[in-house]
Amino acid sequence: GASRVRDFEAALGQYILYGLYLTQILPEAVLYMAVSDAVYRSFFIKSAIQFALTELDIKLIVFDVEQEVIVQWIN
Repeated sequence: GASRVRDFEAALGQYILYGLYLTQILPEAVLYMAVSDAVYRSFFIKSAIQFALTELDIKLIVFDVEQEVIVQWIN
């Protein structure tokens, strides 16, 4: 993308819309946003992003792209 902030804005919008839809069709489902470990380490640990994640109660799955494994679940 043009910038990580723009990518985050787009992902955040998708997360919110999917969450709204899921509450209608499967209210017990828990939604997670998936991010690569590299993006998590370089962007998602910033205090402003952490603040947004906390305030919006966004859950994350951090995955290793090359190994194709989940490395962390963040509630």
